[in-house]
Amino acid sequence: SDTHLGSKYCMREQMRDFVEHAYSLGIREILHPGDVLDGQYRHGMFELSHVGIDEQTRDLFETLPRLPGLRYRCITGNHDHTFNASSGIDVGAYVERYFRGHGRDDLTFHGLRSAFLRVGGAVVNLWHPRSAGAYASSYPLQKRVEKYAPGSKPQIMLAGHWHTHCYLF
Repeated sequence: SDTHLGSKYCMREQMRDFVEHAYSLGIREILHPGDVLDGQYRHGMFELSHVGIDEQTRDLFETLPRLPGLRYRCITGNHDHTFNASSGIDVGAYVERYFRGHGRDDLTFHGLRSAFLRVGGAVVNLWHPRSAGAYASSYPLQKRVEKYAPGSKPQIMLAGHWHTHCYLF
């Protein structure tokens, strides 16, 4: 999550290396829980390497490796949503159209901030919350798990937004 394409601080080479390494291990689906693009927050305008949705989408297009059989499945996060908030554009649909218009059909957006996907027989919840962090990195995740309706818990939840690592079994 939180790749923030369009930011000066986006780790493009590391992202390419990760995708190529995962692909070499047999991975054919990359799941991305939001903030694919850096967006257009006023407080971050001097941290952009690519300004506007066109340029940030081009940055994404040029950064993500296109490999046979590999699919990217994403949701939008708060940074992506800044384009929607200011202009009403559906960022996921826009990025998908850009990719298709340039000959790629390997990237799909499944919703704003949350989506349930079936991946290899497992139900996965991609989630990009609005909340700030907490006293413990696991706390917001535990509260999310408690809120799932009985019988609707996914086998896997991937959460973006906080720029931290937390693994819960």
